[in-house]
Amino acid sequence: MSLFSECVAYDTPLLMCKPDHSETELKSRMYRRILDIEPPIIDSFDLNGVHLGIDYLMSNMKTIRSSFSQIRCNGAEVVANIIDAIIRGISLGHPKPRIIEGLGLLDP
Repeated sequence: MSLFSECVAYDTPLLMCKPDHSETELKSRMYRRILDIEPPIIDSFDLNGVHLGIDYLMSNMKTIRSSFSQIRCNGAEVVANIIDAIIRGISLGHPKPRIIEGLGLLDP
């Protein structure tokens, strides 16, 4: 999953292997949801299979990069800001419910 996330974060197309277990299947579903196209998957590792996968990837390169670039990838920054706000609230002696409410993470 980390490689998949890195590819999305850096707008880098990704060529996947045939889905043979649940993690690969999950990545395929995520790919379809993000891009609304079939993921570039190598069905077999013979020369023809690899070439077909690369050709498909190259023909969809613009769509892939454009779709990946629209995904916000600032989760670490968001979490760091939340932790900082919690620490500030605790150091000011605010009660926990007030700190959580101040984060704006809960639905009203």
